[in-house]
Amino acid sequence: MNSTSAKDIWDAALGELQLQVSKPNYITWLKGTVGLSNEDGTFMVGVPHSFAAEWLQKRLYSLVRKTLVGIMGHDVEVQFEIFNNQGHPVSREPVRPFLATPSEEPASRSNIRPKLNSKYTFDNFVSGSCNQLAYAAAMGVAQDPGSLYNPLFIHSGVGLGKTHLLHAIAHNTSLRGLRALCVSAEEFTNEFIDSIRGRDTGKFRSKFRSPDLLLLDDVHFISGKAQTQDGLFHTFNELHNDNRQIVVTCSQPPRSIPMMDDCLCSRFEGGLVVDLQPPDYDTRFALIRAKATQQFPTISDAVLHAIASQCDQNIRELEGSLNRVLALAKLTGEVPTVGMVEDALCAASNTSMSTPTHSLIMDVISEYFHISPQEILGRKRAAQISEARQVTMYVIYKEAHYSLSEIGNIMGGRDHSTILQGCKKISTDLENKPQLREHLTNISALLSDRHSSP
Repeated sequence: MNSTSAKDIWDAALGELQLQVSKPNYITWLKGTVGLSNEDGTFMVGVPHSFAAEWLQKRLYSLVRKTLVGIMGHDVEVQFEIFNNQGHPVSREPVRPFLATPSEEPASRSNIRPKLNSKYTFDNFVSGSCNQLAYAAAMGVAQDPGSLYNPLFIHSGVGLGKTHLLHAIAHNTSLRGLRALCVSAEEFTNEFIDSIRGRDTGKFRSKFRSPDLLLLDDVHFISGKAQTQDGLFHTFNELHNDNRQIVVTCSQPPRSIPMMDDCLCSRFEGGLVVDLQPPDYDTRFALIRAKATQQFPTISDAVLHAIASQCDQNIRELEGSLNRVLALAKLTGEVPTVGMVEDALCAASNTSMSTPTHSLIMDVISEYFHISPQEILGRKRAAQISEARQVTMYVIYKEAHYSLSEIGNIMGGRDHSTILQGCKKISTDLENKPQLREHLTNISALLSDRHSSP
């Protein structure tokens, strides 16, 4: 058959496949594919990049073949091949792996050297059902930046691998000669404010609007910071219009970020939004086995199972637990045992740093400002009391992670809109008032000291 009939057959197949796979998998792997040819018992499907070809071959081949057989009425083999924008195959040769090795020298145009964690690479990322889509999307972006998912928005709770994937993209693309700028939202904010104060916005624009990839970590940091959001909005538009890749990480989905401009949220949602879930048991076990065997090649599966069973919140906690067990083994000169796991993790749980309580936050701020808790909770509007009250709302929201309604109840039955207004005022003032930033830094240090004390 000719390529036109192959296209029609594949369009029909896509209609059926859309009903048989999850929406994220359809959008990630099947949307945008085309039927190229149907000759000699082989149906050729065009895909945009090698990673999609490999994933479809490994994960969806049987379903795709079954669907095509049902439509065509006879048996057929399926092949996946990269095609260009005109629908023509790029090459009949095997696809060369796109992951660069450390021995490859970056091209001369890679003049932006991102500050990256050398351990945060794709090779060191343990993929499982909890993070598979985010991992695949990050690898796809690294292979074909600016055209596949732009922007890519990755969100999750703490310690689940957002920053790891961000740095992995930067490592991979930098080694291939692309200019990748990987910064935290706090760094972006500080440089933006400094550029305004120093009347040198040209330097800021040159740095943040010239790279091939802008990788922005923890974008929730700019919630409530109107000026910074405006700066990011214009930076985003210029990069996106020039087909430069943008990747953003956050603690929550775009529309759930408090005090974030709607236009910016809309930009974040314009590409692909993926999340990372807490690791399942198999992923936890695979991760600690990969790390533990580097130091103790003979470590038993029973020990690894014990650690994986006790730590299920996030990867950072899991790695910390493993490190404690291995450190104890080295100190005692013994091989790690299940009993050693129980001893190490039990001792750690007695001294662990949980989230500070709202009562502790209230006490620390009360002492810091020399204002009683009753005055903070009261209705007096003296400038110093109002500031202490708003700082309390802000710190409880940021440090203890209470909802606005919960904070309203804590603060004497205030409406959530009042809490929102108070938090927003502190966030805005932080950009313009160095003394307020100093206050919050000092309060954070006092909280850390008090919270870690027995």
